[in-house]
Amino acid sequence: MISTSAVVITPREVPELPLTKLYGPEDSSDVVLEQFGLVSQVLAFTSLRVATLTLEPRGAWSIVFTNGVKVKLGREEILERLQRFIAVYKSDLSGRIDQITSVDARYPHGVAVGWKKNK
Repeated sequence: MISTSAVVITPREVPELPLTKLYGPEDSSDVVLEQFGLVSQVLAFTSLRVATLTLEPRGAWSIVFTNGVKVKLGREEILERLQRFIAVYKSDLSGRIDQITSVDARYPHGVAVGWKKNK
C-alpha cells in the first residue's frame, strides 16, 4: 500500500479494498503516485476508472481500466496519449468495449486496437 505522501506501507495483511493498484520499480513510489494523480485528473470527466497503473522498469506506462481494457502509453507524452485514447474511446470504442482486449496509444496520430477473436 502507498500513502498520499508516497510512503510504501507493508501491512501484515492486505484487506480486499476497491483501490487502484499502483506498480513500479523499487523507489519509484513518488513518481507513480504523481502520475496517478495526473491520470486521474485527465479521466475526471469520463466514465473510465483505473484498476491498475504500471510503470515498467524501462520507463513505459500502462493502464488497465476497471472495464478490463489495457492501454499502453509508452515512455513519453503520457497524458497526451491518454487524451488521444479517451477521444477515440468516446467516439468509436465505448459501445464495443466488450470486444476489445487492448489499446496501444504509442502512435503519434492514433491508436491500435486489439480485438477479441470471435468464437
